[in-house]
Amino acid sequence: MKRRLVHVLTLTLVFGLLMTGCSAAAPTTAPKPTDAPTTIPTEGPTDTNAFPFSVEPIKLTFVRLSWSGEFQDIEKMWKWQDYAKKTNMEIDFDEYPITDFAETLKLKLTTGDMPDAYYQMIFSTDQLFEHSQNGNLIALDDLIAQYAPNIRKAFADAAVKKAVTMPDGSIYSLPWISKDKMSASVRTYVNETICKDLGLSVPQTIDELTAFMVAMKEKYPESYPLTVPGGNMGVFMDALCGAWGLGNSGIQGMASNIDLGSDGKVRFYKTSNEYKAFLKQLNAWYEQKLIHPESLTTLEVAKWQDLGKKNLVGVFAWVSPGYIGNEEVYSNFKGVSQFKGVVDKPVMGWIDADVRGIWSFMITKKNKYPVETMKWVDWWYSEAAPLYMSAGIEGETFAKNTDGKYEFIGDAKTLNDKGKLHQMMGHYGGFEPGIYDTTYTGELKKIMDDLFNPKGLKPEAAYRVDDMNDYKAYAPKDIWPGWIPTEEEGTELGEISTDMTTYMNESITKFITGAMDIDKDWDTYVQTMKDMGSDRYVEIKQAQYDRYLAD
Repeated sequence: MKRRLVHVLTLTLVFGLLMTGCSAAAPTTAPKPTDAPTTIPTEGPTDTNAFPFSVEPIKLTFVRLSWSGEFQDIEKMWKWQDYAKKTNMEIDFDEYPITDFAETLKLKLTTGDMPDAYYQMIFSTDQLFEHSQNGNLIALDDLIAQYAPNIRKAFADAAVKKAVTMPDGSIYSLPWISKDKMSASVRTYVNETICKDLGLSVPQTIDELTAFMVAMKEKYPESYPLTVPGGNMGVFMDALCGAWGLGNSGIQGMASNIDLGSDGKVRFYKTSNEYKAFLKQLNAWYEQKLIHPESLTTLEVAKWQDLGKKNLVGVFAWVSPGYIGNEEVYSNFKGVSQFKGVVDKPVMGWIDADVRGIWSFMITKKNKYPVETMKWVDWWYSEAAPLYMSAGIEGETFAKNTDGKYEFIGDAKTLNDKGKLHQMMGHYGGFEPGIYDTTYTGELKKIMDDLFNPKGLKPEAAYRVDDMNDYKAYAPKDIWPGWIPTEEEGTELGEISTDMTTYMNESITKFITGAMDIDKDWDTYVQTMKDMGSDRYVEIKQAQYDRYLAD
């Protein structure tokens, strides 16, 4: 996932995840790079955990997210079938579509319809607190102490353990960890091939971006320059709104709809004048038919990627350009960390802290096999996991050829040649819980380079940028981690967020499409948000920020 070079192109968000509409739940820290193995890691868990994890076959149900048009029934994929054989544990993945998972999750939790575990399922910190305290999620401390050597190693970094420790002192969820900022940030990708066709340079300002899309629409009337898969519009908005100075504390602040105001205080930025101006720009693009209308609803990934093959996509946002297809397609695009021209200090808002999610794995009270389940997830934090999750097993999915280079074989080669290796590895839309880094040495480095960077490209090629440090010019000075609420805060935030978030997201969509007039209806929107508790929401978040600064 957060691997070197072209391997990064198999990424997905969750990440991250990763959309503004997820409220306080978006991606949201990390063993040091020196922990990377110097030789090929042995297959299987470290310490006392050894395959299989159960003598008798076990069948469990995990809930995870899926993305429109991709990866339904992931347990049918090679990796999950192989891991089931190794562990003697068959996992049935119940997949919630990313487009409406929040409501589905809420309903299921309310009715007590829970799985055995939640796997990379985006919970807000408020939800984690609520369902840890009401007993729906079990405390993991004793299980980690007895059966999770790899997680214990990760917790040697005090910041990682602190990030997942609830106010009651216990741990109910496991972290998704990454120190690689390039793979923990989202850029806007602009079709450089079309720019050249139009006689334009790759835009660097919002005005230039507008001019490019207008010119593209005029020359290719059937196109919608700004096209992203359904459910992905929030990622694009989070990436772009930093041009208006929004999201100046990173994605986990944005996930809670907050950033830092000019007065140094927490603000609810989605009722700010800057956000109003941002929405006016999106509305203008929508009225000019520069935004694909299905990007706001249910445009399937496969359909979007087909538009990419036909060179009908001008702009999208993601971690790396490989989301849109293989090298033949993604090489048309150029990465832009942020656009200038609106405010003096544009920022890269969609950039994450080291603990990218505290919701990576949770075990519920319904699970009859918590020990085996903990062993199942602990292995993903091992030194052996990165190669397995990325490339599979030597001799089955990759092998050394007569020239002494590693290459994919069989079905893995076929899919990798099409830019769809993730459909075999099965990690798209929600990576395995674990530790992601790009630092490799020894034979492991050779394997990763041979498989994912056979052309010996520089790291920046994976992101289609000129400089891997380009993001630093726009990165916030302080990238906030997720803040875990107290019991009282969690209860109140939950009460406020439920209706307010639904109204807010519906209003934002209507402002973009013109169903609500920004100039006429904005004050009503802001007042309604206040009536629903946005001011009190900010007060609570300010208290959390004050504690964060004190720590």
